Amino acid sequence: TMISRPKNSKALLSIIAVLLLANIAGIVFFFLNNPGQQKSNPSVERKNVMKAYLKNDIGFSDTQMLLYDSLNEQHRRNMEPLFDQLKKEKENRLKYISQFQYADTAITTAVSKTALLQQQVEKTMLVNLKDIRNICTEEQKNKFDTSVYKIFNRKAGGDKKKQK
Repeated sequence: TMISRPKNSKALLSIIAVLLLANIAGIVFFFLNNPGQQKSNPSVERKNVMKAYLKNDIGFSDTQMLLYDSLNEQHRRNMEPLFDQLKKEKENRLKYISQFQYADTAITTAVSKTALLQQQVEKTMLVNLKDIRNICTEEQKNKFDTSVYKIFNRKAGGDKKKQK
């Protein structure tokens, strides 16, 4: 008995391979785009955590929340160019140290330039916290002062680490 093979076996194998790859791609696409699996924007999560903290823990009124939203928008506009500078500085830093064959002095110089910009970022963030505190009533300021650091210890999504 002789088994007959189709004349276009290579073509059939190619079609099967393409269909198999398409199925795999479809499965990967489905799982990667599953809404339950997607990670949201970290800056949006931080904003939501802070808003929940101010509303629920500190007791901000609707008026205070509007003031906070305005401050937050202004802070975002102030931070954007700083983050852009940090990105550009990173590229410039790598180019600079490569020009000097990664000499220790070049690395030290590059780090000190970045440190100055990072200090500016930190100062802007701390001034923003001060501005948020200034929205608080006197009673709220005490709560804010004794708990705001906990916000920065929370995981994304508002899950709290064990705190004492």
